[in-house]
Amino acid sequence: IFGKNNTGSAINAAGKVTLGNGSLVTRANMDDTSSGVVKVAGAGARLTVSGGSVSDNRIVSANGETSYAGSVYVGDGACFLMTDGSISDNDANTADGADDATATGGVFLTDGARGELAGGSITGNKSYRGAAVMLYSDGGDPSGRVVFEQSGGEISGNTTVGSGYDQPAGAVMVERNAEYHMTGGSISGNSARGGVG
Repeated sequence: IFGKNNTGSAINAAGKVTLGNGSLVTRANMDDTSSGVVKVAGAGARLTVSGGSVSDNRIVSANGETSYAGSVYVGDGACFLMTDGSISDNDANTADGADDATATGGVFLTDGARGELAGGSITGNKSYRGAAVMLYSDGGDPSGRVVFEQSGGEISGNTTVGSGYDQPAGAVMVERNAEYHMTGGSISGNSARGGVG
């Protein structure tokens, strides 16, 4: 899917989506809040990345702030599973509003979403915070809690730079009602300007 002239989601689903070998989602310029170049949302929604690539996309804010967004967006109780393939070289630093620090070049999970990285790679992405994985959910309701497990795969070469509004934070950002568990895989070679993790 070549999204050069696309400003919304290239894929927007409330059901099950699989990106397998040979899949390519690239060169979109996504300008929307609570969304993603690839978006799955809803209790019955599921994204499986078993091959292919989500790469060279841009999160922009040409029409205002682009908050709570990512190259991959998983929300409202949806599930994400990555076993192979890559999410790489996506850039959310081109979004520059006050709330755009909640946009990531990688995977954004929110509002009761569940995710697992079991294989594949999330590499070379850029954003203000959480360049590879950003987990965010408001409130303390257990049903809205975001849970992400890394049981395999690679998170590497991602860069966070901060903004005029927020300090940068690491390749994986866990905020508010969210949790991250690492049982396998690797996190290496990521960087954050300003001396933070």
